[in-house]
Amino acid sequence: MAHSSFLSLIFSTRIGLSTAFGMIASSLIAQEPAQPDSGLTPADRPVNFYLFDYPSNFQNGYSWPSLTQSVHNTAAIHQVVNTSLRRVFEPLSPRWGKVYTGGSVALFNIFYSYLPTGTAWQHQEAHRAVLRYYGIDSYNQANDFRLFEKRIATNQVLDQDLIDLKFEHPAEFIRNRGLGHESQLEMIEQLKKDAFYFNTPGYVDAIPNLLNTYVVISYVNEFRKDGYDLAIDERNKEELTPDVRDISGVEFTPWVYDMFRPVEPYYDSTLTYGTGVGTRGPHPYGTGVDRYVGVEDLSPEELAYLKKESNLVWLNLLSPHNFGFARFRGTNPFNSEPMYWNVGVVHNLVAFGHVIDFNFFFQQKKLNLFFQYHNYKNKDSYFPGATIEVHRYPIRKVFLTAAIGGWSQPKLQLFSAQSGTTGGIIKLGIASRIGNKLEWYAEGDMKSDGWVSGYLALKPQAQFQFGINWKY
Repeated sequence: MAHSSFLSLIFSTRIGLSTAFGMIASSLIAQEPAQPDSGLTPADRPVNFYLFDYPSNFQNGYSWPSLTQSVHNTAAIHQVVNTSLRRVFEPLSPRWGKVYTGGSVALFNIFYSYLPTGTAWQHQEAHRAVLRYYGIDSYNQANDFRLFEKRIATNQVLDQDLIDLKFEHPAEFIRNRGLGHESQLEMIEQLKKDAFYFNTPGYVDAIPNLLNTYVVISYVNEFRKDGYDLAIDERNKEELTPDVRDISGVEFTPWVYDMFRPVEPYYDSTLTYGTGVGTRGPHPYGTGVDRYVGVEDLSPEELAYLKKESNLVWLNLLSPHNFGFARFRGTNPFNSEPMYWNVGVVHNLVAFGHVIDFNFFFQQKKLNLFFQYHNYKNKDSYFPGATIEVHRYPIRKVFLTAAIGGWSQPKLQLFSAQSGTTGGIIKLGIASRIGNKLEWYAEGDMKSDGWVSGYLALKPQAQFQFGINWKY
């Protein structure tokens, strides 16, 4: 989807305030030193580079990156650059070192968002991953180094491919509307896990966390902007052929439109432009389909639902990580041993409505746990789920990561479903040293029908990944 919101709003007043907060907070937040009861230290933190992802790299021919690779490799570049900036600027001054670090990290993250492998690129690659999964060619404009441009799109997609995708796979089509948003939240979660488990300075990651969280909130609230529909019409006047148009143009008016109308054809040649609610007919000025959906095209019920979600998306701010607090020390009530903990809330927009996760981070000695309670909600029904993960548990010369989860989600991932479908996921990973600073790692997982954040398919999926960890 086009990044009109992302690339224009990062220089808005509120982003300026958020960045300023990050720099000020960086000088105020005292980082907790590694404690002897902690199993992991900053020196143990591996930066993950996913080299191989099967079958995603081989779906309809070889391709790179997969959804997993775009999320984790973008997070890895953030980690390396942010850590390098801290090592350069913190030693310059006991008083101002963290301010210099915070400012340089903020500037890098804003500039990097425009570049290949940056967050705008990663956002588009998430959309492209679903298209590629179903054999649809597309292009990521972030590869053109569009520095400081207002829009970056996924384009060069045929109208007929979008018509067929909605008809044959309506849930995947709807989910793909918000998948860029989802992938950015997933990247944030990876940065939060690293800051928590390895006790890296929380104020450094707070800046990309807060920046990306703000952008996610802006996506969902973009429809509230004055001139939203007028801007869509102006784009239609410029984009006269299907190949130059984005797959949907804007983020969440088309998401709510299609979620309420999963069986409505993507295109109706009998419609006339401007006839009101539900119009998706021929393009008003050029050839092909009128892809973009404005507020004027939504029914009152659809608009009311989008307004509700635009309020709920602010829940993503409810995380101490966003404000530089990587973890808190406490006492385990079950064994009276010292422990570390943190919490967070994540709101995602999916094919059937929304998911609100309550996350709990736990560390005691060598045991590192991540627990999620999932709240799946469609139009009228609520469905629960839970996942627990053990992160990098040391056994002799290897580190094991494992997770298991279960859920009930709306049948066929539909907004109107009254009944649910149970499912689950299991994951196992292993990492082992190949030098003082390097490790190899391999991960495998299997899931049933259902939505899982950061996973490409809604249908059952098994995958295997291999990569290199760099301790930096």
